Amino acid sequence: MTGLNIIDPGRLLSWNVGYRQKTTGIVLHHAEANGCTVYDINRWHKGNGWAGIGYHFYVRKDGSVYAGRGIDRVGAHAGANPSKPAYKYENWANRETVGICAEGRYQNETMPEVQKQAIVRLCRYVIEKYPTVTRIYRHSDISATDCPGDKFPFDEIVSAVWKKEPEHGRFDAADARYALRAAAGLEDYKAVYDLNGDGRITADEAREALREAAKLK
Repeated sequence: MTGLNIIDPGRLLSWNVGYRQKTTGIVLHHAEANGCTVYDINRWHKGNGWAGIGYHFYVRKDGSVYAGRGIDRVGAHAGANPSKPAYKYENWANRETVGICAEGRYQNETMPEVQKQAIVRLCRYVIEKYPTVTRIYRHSDISATDCPGDKFPFDEIVSAVWKKEPEHGRFDAADARYALRAAAGLEDYKAVYDLNGDGRITADEAREALREAAKLK
């Protein structure tokens, strides 16, 4: 994806963890540290008795993006809590979502624009890889925590992710999917853009789908 370079920090986990069977969401976190590296987080999480870093990605304040435990692996970043509205079943979030952590302590500092834009691009990358993603969560939506902090620009990020602007005045299939998800309020977006029901969208389908999206606004 344009403008996104994912840095491989080398092997972080002490042992292999299982693969996710499905991917339905993204969970956004902050490190709750003004400055730290992916290796710091990996060390902290190993101190919890885990295989290593629980997040799938780590985004630093300068916009650099680091791979974590492997995008296709079960996470260790968001144990579900029955008291939270998004609760489904025990540990569902780790088994269904991709965890993205931002360097910073966003109870009391402002996120740099370059970091925010990197998170937007990263979320789009995840969604393109897993079209089954239909929602982006705060960590606090599913666990008893104040993460990612009141000053974390969650609404701005989510809005930017789902409302991708076309480049060079043209829409491609990916642009159409973003536009439709936004227009349809994220509900039944597959049925809207996948007009042939084959899991793919052609140029003609994209044009027709965008016409339909315009009617929803």
